[in-house]
Amino acid sequence: MENIKFIREIMSTSSLRSRMKPVGIVLVYPMHNGNVAKLSCHSDGVSVRIVSKTLGLVDRTFFPFASYFAKKRCSPGAPPWDQHIENGEWYFSQYPHCLPTNSDFKKLSSAVEEYLSMMDTV
Repeated sequence: MENIKFIREIMSTSSLRSRMKPVGIVLVYPMHNGNVAKLSCHSDGVSVRIVSKTLGLVDRTFFPFASYFAKKRCSPGAPPWDQHIENGEWYFSQYPHCLPTNSDFKKLSSAVEEYLSMMDTV
């Protein structure tokens, strides 16, 4: 599991960020139906677990970076690759054009928001 700074960076574009609280290495989002969502970042994507106080784990899903982030290239003609986290930083973070963009973060955080919205009605 990766550092909480990555999940905070990804969810920084989310309209739900004000209700999310960091607890250890996860962001906790209290849902209206009494459940809580626990968001964590892994080297290749974001994991969301929905937990009920009485039932325990209710649902979980994984949002891979490859599905939401544009493919990157270090230089023209180089093969494209999917962004991921390696050794505590974004892969090839020394090259600013290789970092995920706000658009990438918005696509991923929108998908997470949609999932949380759907699970909040259950």
